[in-house]
Amino acid sequence: MITVTFHCSGCSATAPGKRPLERHFTSISGRAYGLGSYQDDRPADVAPDGWIAHDPYTQVTYCPDCWAEITGTLKEKKNES
Repeated sequence: MITVTFHCSGCSATAPGKRPLERHFTSISGRAYGLGSYQDDRPADVAPDGWIAHDPYTQVTYCPDCWAEITGTLKEKKNES
């Protein structure tokens, strides 16, 4: 079993993944057996809600607060309160 812990590159916050990484079998017929292939989960598949597993530009991980600050949505939320 492979578990993933996410570490924010902005503030060093940590969070566990939603579940361990798994391997899933996908059959051509849609059944759980037969001719098909295995698909492995990626870290982005188990990222906690709001976490950015891989920023599309720098490939680093951010927590929801740091990502909101980077994208400018955090300031909008603070001004609304």
